[in-house]
Amino acid sequence: MTDGKSFSKRDAERKAAALRRSDEWNPQRVLENRESPLQQLQQESRKTKTAVEYDATISCESCQVQRKETGDDTALCEQHFAEMMAL
Repeated sequence: MTDGKSFSKRDAERKAAALRRSDEWNPQRVLENRESPLQQLQQESRKTKTAVEYDATISCESCQVQRKETGDDTALCEQHFAEMMAL
């Protein structure tokens, strides 16, 4: 193969092909599993909007009643639940 000091073009291509077959070294495989910047922005926007909407339920008396009745600290009244589902 080599004498340890130099590689032939064929050796380099063979090594590169072996690296591409491994998941850690194949940029295409890594990029396929990542969200696009647009998808990341949309996800972050949804999280922010949900947090803002949920904060509004803290002062809602109907939501507080639902939370007491169910014992669920995240329970919502029908109106706020419908709004959250429309996100």
